[in-house]
Amino acid sequence: MWSRVVRVLAVLVATVAALAACDTNVGAAAKVGGDRISESDVNGYLTPAAAPFQNGQGQQVVPRSFVLQTLIRSELFSRGLAAGGGLPTPGQIADKTTQLLNGETEAALTQQIVKSGFAARFEPVYLRAQVLLQMYAERVKATSLIDVYKAVAKLRVPVSTNPRYGPWQAASLAIGPVELPGFLKLATPPARPAAG
Repeated sequence: MWSRVVRVLAVLVATVAALAACDTNVGAAAKVGGDRISESDVNGYLTPAAAPFQNGQGQQVVPRSFVLQTLIRSELFSRGLAAGGGLPTPGQIADKTTQLLNGETEAALTQQIVKSGFAARFEPVYLRAQVLLQMYAERVKATSLIDVYKAVAKLRVPVSTNPRYGPWQAASLAIGPVELPGFLKLATPPARPAAG
């Protein structure tokens, strides 16, 4: 009997040692650089009503993946801004937010977000990601989203996602086939004036 107990304990110790030796990322939804985005971070921005849906363009949106994609993009744009001259001031962020809302209220945007299964607290997170996208696009003098994606790629920030969300697509800063919900406005960089 004692030999069986010793064998079981030996197996348990070996298993624990093996798990400790590898990076299991238990509870991680993604890693951006060395920073971790947890499953609970993602879940906190969803309601029990969150379910995949079709946006206005007929594309399927998976809310859980969309939240994670938004969090990753926000981190990448923040890193890009920090590396390329510094993070914007709160005043600059407020000005850009007003510009992006273009006369709409955050309350109206929040209502649209909640109808799609996102928690109301996701609205400022989403809006901030859009503000950072715009500011980063201006900083790198991007004329298209592809220019923004290329500039982010030059940062060489490693991104990995939990397989349940789908693979990270660095070329489009997206997770798998996730598409934007129709009610969410994809911010596009402003056109640069023609030289001359």
